Amino acid sequence: MELVTIRIPDEIKKKLDEIAHNDQRPLSNLVRLIITQWLKEHGHLEEKQPKE
Repeated sequence: MELVTIRIPDEIKKKLDEIAHNDQRPLSNLVRLIITQWLKEHGHLEEKQPKE
């Protein structure tokens, strides 16, 4: 796994912190989830097929 540093507006950071807290997950986990979902929805990342 790689480390990526980004700058975001305070307003967005506060909202992400709130969502992460409500979901009982770390902020970094929420951000990974959001990025992964966006990539899948836009065809940049394949959906993993469930193992049978």
